[in-house]
Amino acid sequence: MVKSGFEKGLIALAALGLLAVLAPAGSTQAEPKPAGQSAVAAKRVERGKYLVTVMICNDCHTPYKMGPKGPEPDMSRMLSGHPEQMKMPPPPNPVGPWIASIAATNTAFAGPWGVSYTTNLTPDKNTGLGI
Repeated sequence: MVKSGFEKGLIALAALGLLAVLAPAGSTQAEPKPAGQSAVAAKRVERGKYLVTVMICNDCHTPYKMGPKGPEPDMSRMLSGHPEQMKMPPPPNPVGPWIASIAATNTAFAGPWGVSYTTNLTPDKNTGLGI
């Protein structure tokens, strides 16, 4: 089966993400660990912060808001995904060569594949990755 350029791109992106997760942790600057946290736990937190930064998780999983210079990430909702209370109407039909639509929050995407919503990556036990 011949794969399209889009499918090949998704496979390459998934492989890159896997490599980033499996790559050894290397820190050039030590950060102080919070009180009561073991050295192992502090290293895991440091590694997680590094991965979130290099894999640009905030770009899609942090909702955008309108700021004084235009759209900007709403860091009070960092990594919370698509806002639950924001119900989206059906996406518009593509016009001309355009094939995708993106919500103003940058957390919902529509195209030939359907509609995709970003998930909550926070440690929240009910709505995030905490369970």
